[in-house]
Amino acid sequence: MKRKILHLVFCIDNNFASHLGVLLTSIMANNTSGVYYNFHIISSGLNQDNYDKLKSYDGELSKVSFYQVNEQYFSTLSISKKFSQRLSVVTYFRLAIPELLPKHIDRVIFLDADMIVTSDLSVLWDMDISEHAVGVVEDALLVKKGYWKTLSLSKRKYFNAGMMIIDLVVWKKSSIVKSCMDLLEKRATWEFNDQDVLNVVLNKNCFYLDNTWNFQTANITKKDFILPKIIHYTGSEKPWHKSCIHKYSSLYQKYKSLSAYSEIPNINYLDNHDHALIKKLLKLPKYSRVAIYGCGQKGRRLFHVMNEFNNSIKIVFFMDKSNKFSCYEDINIYTVLPDMDFDFILIASDEFSEEMNENLISCNVAEYKIISNIL
Repeated sequence: MKRKILHLVFCIDNNFASHLGVLLTSIMANNTSGVYYNFHIISSGLNQDNYDKLKSYDGELSKVSFYQVNEQYFSTLSISKKFSQRLSVVTYFRLAIPELLPKHIDRVIFLDADMIVTSDLSVLWDMDISEHAVGVVEDALLVKKGYWKTLSLSKRKYFNAGMMIIDLVVWKKSSIVKSCMDLLEKRATWEFNDQDVLNVVLNKNCFYLDNTWNFQTANITKKDFILPKIIHYTGSEKPWHKSCIHKYSSLYQKYKSLSAYSEIPNINYLDNHDHALIKKLLKLPKYSRVAIYGCGQKGRRLFHVMNEFNNSIKIVFFMDKSNKFSCYEDINIYTVLPDMDFDFILIASDEFSEEMNENLISCNVAEYKIISNIL
């Protein structure tokens, strides 16, 4: 009996190679049906260490194939300001899938590298997408915001392109790649880059699947009892960040510990605004007592950075109007300014910095004690 072969495609650079290793580990760990996986990795300039580690996923039930893309081909395409610090032109590599893969392959599953799989993907592979070009899942956050209106889409849908079952026969017949490239040439910037373009071109050529096949951060509720089949760590906060409090970050760590990248440490993700604040923090007097106003992603990651200042700063409390939790890393979180001593208070926000500054002044906090940076 001939073994079923599943073709999975990924687009990465060196920055995401380790996360792809974790994803591949999760896929193989949940291969309960014993199908054969052909992993197609599209990349540009992978270093030897990442090549060797990813090639190690060759096995009895898997094969790894590499495809080199010349970034110059996409050099005229831009990344929107919203994602300029998180994405590169690699996001456009998925448009090259039909041209790079062997001609006999008529179906693939594309997956972003910031995912883990918790179920056998043969079920997804066998999905009937009814002669549509792609099988997809709604973008949990943007559909709630009615983002389809922004793009004037006739079908009131918008999908997340992190998981796509692609029917390459229909894709090629419909000239999807040419249509996407034409749109990219006509308009310099799309807020969500190639995902926007794919939604415009494929608006009426999508088959929508249950969100458990691309379960995004915005899908998470307190009532989640069933483990999603594919977990997608959307947004800027990732499970490999030291500050991550994602509900499923422990699952990423579980598969990471079993992967070829088990020794890679978690990191502090920092944006330009973070770096500007850190410069100010480094100028504070030694042993300053600092409070952090804002316990969101920025506040938590700056907390971890300050903890690495060789104890020169003591973090005394967090302040955040949200009461989702009462403490973080054993530091209390208050919804209003507490009656506690501090030398300085750090505004851990860019977008709401002015509003938070005014709030502190109204609470009689001296301006010299407030650390903020508006870029």
